Amino acid sequence: MLNLSNNFLIGSIPPSLEKLTMLESLDLSMNNLVGEIPQQLASLTFLEVFNVSHNRLSGPIPRGTQFDTFGSSSFAMNEGLCGSPLPNKCKNGDNAPPPPPPPLFDVDNEEESLFDLDWKIVLAGVGVGFWVGVVLENLIIDKKSRWFLHYSKRMAKGCQKVRKALADKKICS
Repeated sequence: MLNLSNNFLIGSIPPSLEKLTMLESLDLSMNNLVGEIPQQLASLTFLEVFNVSHNRLSGPIPRGTQFDTFGSSSFAMNEGLCGSPLPNKCKNGDNAPPPPPPPLFDVDNEEESLFDLDWKIVLAGVGVGFWVGVVLENLIIDKKSRWFLHYSKRMAKGCQKVRKALADKKICS
């Protein structure tokens, strides 16, 4: 089973998925995949579930083997797809698939992905948090050391008084 639905995937479906010969379920729905469904996927004879709905796929649906068993819901919301089981029939005389629909958004290779941006924010937060922690720690340790010294001196004076009282008592006894 391979479920890659709802992952904001872009690009085309890799034909190399045909190498997953024991695959029984492939869900690529709810992404932004474009292009054709690779004909090589028709060689997946164990495939029982196939879902590429809600993408931007185009061209003919592969024929043969398992693909003849999938319902139209497996291919829904792909305006450019044609062939059985969809009502859009492919033109036999025209080998060119229908043009792919325009992408939902432009992808600029130089643009950073949201995932990269999230890591930069996290790292910046960790760095700032570290330095705030170091400064606060120094303030607390400084204050605690003053407190410790103050009470150590008081305890030492108290101990001296007790020692003196004990010494006086010994002398008097």
